[in-house]
Amino acid sequence: DIPCLYKYICWYTFSPKSTLSSSGSITYNKVRYNTFSWSILQQEQKKFDKYKIIRTIARIIFPMYNHCCICMDKAMKADDNAEHFYRYLQHRDTKKIYYAISKESYDYIRLKREGFHIINYDSILFKIAKLNCKLFISSQCIKKDYGAICGNKPYFISLGHGITKDNNSNFFNNHDIAMKCVAGYREYTSFINDNTDYQLTAKEVKCTGFARYDRLFNLKKTHNIILIMPTWRKYLTAGIIAKTQERNTVDTFMQSAFAINWLAFLTSKKLKDIANTYNQKIIFYPHFNFSSARQFKNTILNINH
Repeated sequence: DIPCLYKYICWYTFSPKSTLSSSGSITYNKVRYNTFSWSILQQEQKKFDKYKIIRTIARIIFPMYNHCCICMDKAMKADDNAEHFYRYLQHRDTKKIYYAISKESYDYIRLKREGFHIINYDSILFKIAKLNCKLFISSQCIKKDYGAICGNKPYFISLGHGITKDNNSNFFNNHDIAMKCVAGYREYTSFINDNTDYQLTAKEVKCTGFARYDRLFNLKKTHNIILIMPTWRKYLTAGIIAKTQERNTVDTFMQSAFAINWLAFLTSKKLKDIANTYNQKIIFYPHFNFSSARQFKNTILNINH
């Protein structure tokens, strides 16, 4: 097999043997290398100087956010790997560890009461915290959340939301991930093996399991419940709602095979008879990405039995 190098970064140190022309070319040992646009470099330097001043002011006025760590699940929904990883961190030094969630979320008050250091998502303080944030840890991969602000680019740790069973390289290759957590060995090898489409390697991908699984050991066992939680379908969604991170569903959602078949199954007499015979409670939990399908949600709210 021939090894393939997909990225190579070279840091160049200027020396007396090198000269930099106004056109952006570098001459080293009398050999000329065309590199970059000098005007673009000057523009970037001006922006860098401006951003440095902004971040310095933020460090002085808001020292509690210097080199901080921000944990986050969805803007409107907690109870995923970032929340439970934060719980793990609560037993350690949490002075500069924060959890970001919208004040409009039902989980906001609950987490506040539990002693979480909450930052209101997408607020001024959220953006100030990101100015000097060192780590952004999330169960979601959303560039708007972990992306650079005023030149500061925190290390992004992707805790993951669920098992990546299919080839999602087109998605993950478009994200700058410092560390990707996976929950199974086969999932791990699908990322790091040779001849995969992923640009992530064993350096970035770690088989850690999911933080929310740890909580299962502390929960009381609940009997007589059958929980049904199907995943979502991308072709039935139509874009993300920026403020809530919910997804719109297509207008024909209720006419789709997905909605028709699930509603038929959940309202079937056979399922109800099984629940009654074995004294079981049926709970249907729709995926978050279908939360905007109001008619679908309202229908299934009446069939938990």
